[in-house]
Amino acid sequence: MLAMRNLLSIALALPLLCSLAPPAFARQDVSVDPDAELAPEDRAALRDEREAAELRRRRGDARAAIALYDQHLSDEPRDVESRALRALARRDNGDLRGAWEDVAAAFEQAFPQAGTALGGAEARARVARIALELGTERGRADELEPRLQRGA
Repeated sequence: MLAMRNLLSIALALPLLCSLAPPAFARQDVSVDPDAELAPEDRAALRDEREAAELRRRRGDARAAIALYDQHLSDEPRDVESRALRALARRDNGDLRGAWEDVAAAFEQAFPQAGTALGGAEARARVARIALELGTERGRADELEPRLQRGA
């Protein structure tokens, strides 16, 4: 029964995510991409670090991924995409509370109630997807959907 409810939540959320076109998802006047402030070589290095950590996670070494994300986020605390990805690694490592804390923080930065959103369109889309995935697993996706619908 719970699995069916989770699948239903995902099925209902996917059209919502697909309907959010990048211009509405990252309105220029209300969002800022911290990576855009970096020199191109620094952006590339941060992207490579993020990819290396995600590769470790996908290969089953969640602890190593978490360590890489921790180091990365100590250098770039406003990187909402890496914070959301660390949530997946924490979940894979059995730290469900920490996973939810990370994804909630990333979601709050990417989709604030008020103020400036962090992250470019792609990063914010990834944060939304991960937040809905973990929210659905915890039965809390309904808390996220209203803010996604507003395109906050």
